[in-house]
Amino acid sequence: MTRMLGQDRFYELADGIISKCDDAACEIAFMHTAHGLTRLANSNIHQNVHTDDTTVTMRVSRGNLIGTSNTNVLTSTGLLDCLMNALEIMKSAEPLEGFPGPAPKADYKSTTTFIESTAGWGPTERAKIAKDAIERGKEDGLTLAGAVETTVGELAIANTEGVRGYQPLTSYGCNFVAMDGEGDDPPSGYAALTGRDVSTADFRKTYDRACRKAVLARDPVDIDVGQYDVVLESAAFCELIEWFNYIALSAKSVQDGQSALAGHFDEQITGDKVTLIDDAYDSLLAGVPFDFEGVPRQKLPLIENGVAKAVAHSRFTAQKDGVEPTGHGFGPGSMPSDALPLNIRMESGDKTIDEMVKMLDKGIQVTRFHYVNGLLDTRKAVMTGMTRDGAWLVENGEIKHAIRNLRFTDNMLEAWKRIEAIESECHPCAAWWSAIGSYDIPGVLIRDFTFTGKTGKGS
Repeated sequence: MTRMLGQDRFYELADGIISKCDDAACEIAFMHTAHGLTRLANSNIHQNVHTDDTTVTMRVSRGNLIGTSNTNVLTSTGLLDCLMNALEIMKSAEPLEGFPGPAPKADYKSTTTFIESTAGWGPTERAKIAKDAIERGKEDGLTLAGAVETTVGELAIANTEGVRGYQPLTSYGCNFVAMDGEGDDPPSGYAALTGRDVSTADFRKTYDRACRKAVLARDPVDIDVGQYDVVLESAAFCELIEWFNYIALSAKSVQDGQSALAGHFDEQITGDKVTLIDDAYDSLLAGVPFDFEGVPRQKLPLIENGVAKAVAHSRFTAQKDGVEPTGHGFGPGSMPSDALPLNIRMESGDKTIDEMVKMLDKGIQVTRFHYVNGLLDTRKAVMTGMTRDGAWLVENGEIKHAIRNLRFTDNMLEAWKRIEAIESECHPCAAWWSAIGSYDIPGVLIRDFTFTGKTGKGS
């Protein structure tokens, strides 16, 4: 069991630091993460690692002068040295006009982000899942790769205005790639799972799905590039949503004029089936109820029925726009303007993946994308990327052939205007911040999705 610092001890340490700040304002962010990872490749468990990392970041300020420092030494001396470093940096810092200082004290809602059963998981339990996945692959002559992981951690904040927040965290995740043969690009299938309560995880269903997809991906054929109706499974569509989040849904990207939402609030920017909400309180992985600045997280309607509504604000960007912060700031250790939605949910529809496939006269079903690049033209949300781990040509509502990987290039705002159906179930998709949030994304049917390139035979 991972040893936790605990709320009381953090508050004690924070109070000690704050008492030594003199006339400077001080913000403290504490992040402790214990991460266990069991990795498999070539149908063998080849790596088992455990990392335990703690970082304390302090941001001090006097008016528009700011100093930031961090440490992983949780002794009185180590924390005091960190504070002294931040104060020294502040003395020579360039003024940051408009810096609002620390957040005021606030009350936070309660969310359940820590599950004992997950905290008690270790390498033995992870290895059993990996071994079972490998044995399942052998049934179809497949080679398995992937990972099984668990995280236990704590997030805590404090400042000189009386902010105090503490949240214990657990999460688990797995991903499996089943491959048929060798070479650079063998037919393959993919499936993944993430959550907070490992006792509810259906690992067998997950690796079985990867294996079934790999079998279905055998003997792929080339098809011509062009526009196709597509059914994007949740993993594929989430890649697009994740990139859209990075390039469009922060206030900074709007203020810089680089977001697709800039100048288009309260306008229709996608089809009316698209509703994106950031909500830490109604998420398949419950989120943390405060941000790294100590602002309570707000339910944030980003796009409502295709209409651009809002973006994530830190205290800095909110003050610049004359609005209230949304509770998505990254706080000490980041630029004061940095903010990002961390619990994005897309409103589901009323179709299953199979029902959407039956709606295709001629189209493609896609498991997931990779090598996605959303920086081609951020103001139009133009993206490119490759299919991966299973794509199939569909004719008259039935899968006809596995196909070799294709490259897409398309304007997402225009493509999302052509969303005709949405899956009835959202699926939690992991992000790099999965300990504190995730994406809840369904699959979609998009008409006339543009594919611009393909891999060669045998590649």
